[in-house]
Amino acid sequence: MKSAYERAMERLGGDLTQFNPEQKERLAEVSRFFEAKIAQTKLQAEDALRQVGDNAEKEDEIRRHLAIDLADFERQRESRKELIRQEIAGGAAS
Repeated sequence: MKSAYERAMERLGGDLTQFNPEQKERLAEVSRFFEAKIAQTKLQAEDALRQVGDNAEKEDEIRRHLAIDLADFERQRESRKELIRQEIAGGAAS
């Protein structure tokens, strides 16, 4: 089964690098790290939402910060994974 990355690269006509198990594990490790950060941030936001009670303004602020934090984690995750992919592709070209 192909990953979303592999399907996207095929659609875009990009070079599809096959990763060995160690390289796949490095990419998976990045994903696990950021999934943990995302889960922790969501739990903290849920806790904060419970504490604000009926304060709609404070709820909106917490939700805005949560959305910003989640988007930032997604960008960081993809950036780190792309660096790994480039490193792998650069090593394959050597």
